[in-house]
Amino acid sequence: MEIRVRNVEPVVIRTLDEMARENGFVSGTGKPKREEFLRWHFRQMTLMSEADEIENKYYSLFRLMDRNQEERHKQILYMLQELERRLESEKDI
Repeated sequence: MEIRVRNVEPVVIRTLDEMARENGFVSGTGKPKREEFLRWHFRQMTLMSEADEIENKYYSLFRLMDRNQEERHKQILYMLQELERRLESEKDI
């Protein structure tokens, strides 16, 4: 597939070239591999998007588990209180 971007300002092109060089995207002649750098950067953006989606799903699951755990704690506490009441009432007998 192809993506073409037109009318990019020269300062942006120079900055992209410098970024490509800094990240090791350089040909044998020292010329920056801008296209390869952009492909890599696009891939990184999509991976970050996927990672964010996974993180959001994990967070939702964690919240659900946390709510369930809180409810279980309440149930256990209630059961312990009931047991304590029964034991107290048996002592009175």
